[in-house]
Amino acid sequence: MNAELDYKSFTLKEVRKGVYAALIKKGQGAWGNAGIIDLGDELLVFDTFASPQAAQELRIAAETLTGKQVRYAINSHVHFDHTFGNQIFRDAHIISSTTTRNELSKINLMELINQFGPYIAQLEEQAEKMSDPIKKQEFFEEDISEKIRLKDNLHHIDLTLPSITFNRKLSLHGTKRTAELISFGPGHSPDDTILYLPEDYVLFAGDLISVNFHPLLAPNGDYHNWQKALMTIADLDIETIVPGHGNVSDREAIHSMISYISEIVDLVITSGEGGSSLEELLKKPILEAFNDWHGSYVYEWNLKTLFNLNKKN
Repeated sequence: MNAELDYKSFTLKEVRKGVYAALIKKGQGAWGNAGIIDLGDELLVFDTFASPQAAQELRIAAETLTGKQVRYAINSHVHFDHTFGNQIFRDAHIISSTTTRNELSKINLMELINQFGPYIAQLEEQAEKMSDPIKKQEFFEEDISEKIRLKDNLHHIDLTLPSITFNRKLSLHGTKRTAELISFGPGHSPDDTILYLPEDYVLFAGDLISVNFHPLLAPNGDYHNWQKALMTIADLDIETIVPGHGNVSDREAIHSMISYISEIVDLVITSGEGGSSLEELLKKPILEAFNDWHGSYVYEWNLKTLFNLNKKN
């Protein structure tokens, strides 16, 4: 138990016997954490990374460790870093919420290919303007390098949609354990799904939870519903959490995420009521409780998103 195995794209950490967290390595095409769950008679992977290469490595690891063929691949939500390895699992049952499948079906790869070059150039220009060299390096290593890797892979992506969808909850019963999939609707993304192992007290949270990493409050998500989802998750009997980004943690990660969303929303609302401009808001230091978290550039994006939402309301 708790053994770690090293691969090119990720590190595998056994959190329970037959249950593994696949924790990404920076810039290697994985980008968002994944998981391997041995159900007993069947094998499941949770999320498929951001590239076919990383997904292939995940599949080989899963099948080598267990001696079983992957039967199910789950997509927690639509974002590229959790779905662009789907093609490696096309012979398995790929499962997502109905909304996530619908959102995936809207992706136009040719548009992405055309847009990604200028988009990355814009990010690089943004990074060059950063005065803090540590934050600049972090931006390059944790975001821009991943997007460059994704851009280089886009021609090799065969967008593969889930073959099974569900709306609220789906249970997969194996001979060793049961995996419960719970969809919460919009939060971090248009729809977010967790995987809960009730007999093992383990949660694979997708991007509803990040650990020591600023979570993205995306414009097409819903931070109010995200907070409700986290409060529902807090009622589950959980000891171990595998987040979408960051290291394996305990249930304290749930409360940290609730606090993060509450405090950053309060900051933006209070600043708006005080007449602060966006430029003035962005000059304020990062909230002290989250100052040492990775992804400080995401914090700035979150302020911009919330500021614009607050203006509309």
